[in-house]
Amino acid sequence: MPYALSQERKNQVLTEIGNLKTYQALYFVGSFLDDSGSIRYSRKSIYAVALPSVSSKAGMIGKIW
Repeated sequence: MPYALSQERKNQVLTEIGNLKTYQALYFVGSFLDDSGSIRYSRKSIYAVALPSVSSKAGMIGKIW
């Protein structure tokens, strides 16, 4: 995220991380809930990470730290 120099790029990164179904992705995007410019994208990514896909019964995977 340090290389995302614009708000648009940061939001794009958050959207892409929403495709990763891991606990680490959930914690990462959750850290942007306080950022007023990224809150909408962070919420969408949290939903995408935590909930199973339409065609799948699997939700998140991975170990809790």
